[in-house]
Amino acid sequence: MQKVLRINLNARNQALKKARRDHLKNTRKKWAQHDDHLVYQLRVTRNMVKTERKERREDWIAGPLAPKRDVGLKRGKYGTFDSQFMQNPEIPNALSDWPTSKGDDLIGDNWKGKGNRGNLVEGDRVCVIRGPDAIKGQIGKIKEVFPEQGTLTIEGLNTIDLEVPVGSVQQQRSPFVAMPRAISIDDVRLVYRQKEEDPRTGHIIRDRDVLVDTIVGDGPYVQREPGSPLPRHTRYVSGCNIEIPWPEVDVPAMRAFPGDTRRLELEKRTYTPSVQQDPLPQLSIIDELRPKYRIDRTAHEFDYVRRKIVEDARSKWYEDRGIDTPAMELRQRMREKSLLRAEERKGAGVAARIQILLEEGRLTAFLPSYRQKLLHSYKGQGLHHPELHADVNALEYQNNSLSSLVDALKAEVLTEEVLARRAAEQPAEGLKDNEEVSEEDVQGYLADLNKEFVVHDAPVEEKRVRK
Repeated sequence: MQKVLRINLNARNQALKKARRDHLKNTRKKWAQHDDHLVYQLRVTRNMVKTERKERREDWIAGPLAPKRDVGLKRGKYGTFDSQFMQNPEIPNALSDWPTSKGDDLIGDNWKGKGNRGNLVEGDRVCVIRGPDAIKGQIGKIKEVFPEQGTLTIEGLNTIDLEVPVGSVQQQRSPFVAMPRAISIDDVRLVYRQKEEDPRTGHIIRDRDVLVDTIVGDGPYVQREPGSPLPRHTRYVSGCNIEIPWPEVDVPAMRAFPGDTRRLELEKRTYTPSVQQDPLPQLSIIDELRPKYRIDRTAHEFDYVRRKIVEDARSKWYEDRGIDTPAMELRQRMREKSLLRAEERKGAGVAARIQILLEEGRLTAFLPSYRQKLLHSYKGQGLHHPELHADVNALEYQNNSLSSLVDALKAEVLTEEVLARRAAEQPAEGLKDNEEVSEEDVQGYLADLNKEFVVHDAPVEEKRVRK
């Protein structure tokens, strides 16, 4: 199953990368179309300007003999633009900073923004700050806003004559029609009517139009009437708490007709599903919505997952299974016995451990020699002689139970030494039978040995340094 999940994850990652590549490719394609359309508009405008200058000079030079150019196919349409020139290119969604809408709300739910995008609607008074000299500085009312193109049209400003297509009904009345050309939404500024009143008298002391350089959209959010083009947020002048009211708009009245469905009938529940009934009439619909053999699918059938889990468990069992030779089995049994004996010795005392070792026959040849080593080391070489530790380490390497034995022998040797010392100090009284040696006596004897026998480190040879 892990292999299936890994393949599925790799497939989903590849599908995600492919979707990203396609999205980037489509974005670049749309942006190229946007640039091509702008280049087309600039080319048409430049050609018309050059043609007009050339013809105007010819007419000035020819005077009364100037040719009549409003003839033929251009009769009645001389100096007009075609419909393609009127259309502005759309900005790709990935590169557009316009706020996204949600449902009936044109701007979005609880949206916050800064600038003209999302804060200008139809009916606002704006002033053109960039553009042709004929319209720069003019004030007009917004006629229509185009969020996809990032443009807007102003009533009575930037009007051009547009050629009416051949065969339309409107061509019978006039070969051209005057329409306002859209300009960028960033080339205008909102005109706000500022009124200041005297706080004492209440008279208006200042009533003028001001240009708002930057608009900020924020709360509070108001629920609009159905069909209203106004957004829910409130707009302010950037840098101060001056609210800019929205323009008054006409909300279309909703009229009910006999053929319309009433709200009561719309909200009435006409179907109640049963618990024993499948949510879908046919299970094959799931495979149609989610292809069964798609490599990047995110869910699998229960039986398929169960089989894969069983296969994983079987393969794991085959990997862990091995062949045990007789020698391996013998070592395993010996290891188990050693662990069992270690547990027994751990719970028993020193005397019991020595008894266990004697029963096993492991102290027969070892006890005398090691006893002599301990006595010799305690009497002549001190308690921490290096040779003693080396011998002990070597013996511990040979016998797993040597640590218990060493402790027992040390205790026995120290006990004999303490008894002998007390006998030497008190010869008249002597020692009683079965007299026990306390722990304080043993500690005192060890302290005396440390004072008498001092272990000196071996001298370190100085290395000669060549000068």
